[in-house]
Amino acid sequence: MSNFFARLEQRCRAVDSFLCVGLDPHKQDLEKLGDVTAEGAYKFATSLIDQTKHIAVAYKPNAAFFEALGADGVSALARGAFHTSYFFFL
Repeated sequence: MSNFFARLEQRCRAVDSFLCVGLDPHKQDLEKLGDVTAEGAYKFATSLIDQTKHIAVAYKPNAAFFEALGADGVSALARGAFHTSYFFFL
């Protein structure tokens, strides 16, 4: 398996981008979606991933937003990581 930086460079070249998308489910954003639960945070994050996967190199979740939702929030964060199995999750 190639090392992290080689894989990162390969992804940057493949999508011609350096974009790292922050996954920060702010309460206000979740309220707009009508779901301020851990499931809402998961849906928020995976929606961003799905909308940017053609140009994003990596995703960086802000764990504190997920942790604030308790154990279910931490689980939502982990599920989000698996949603991006072929991208870097920083």
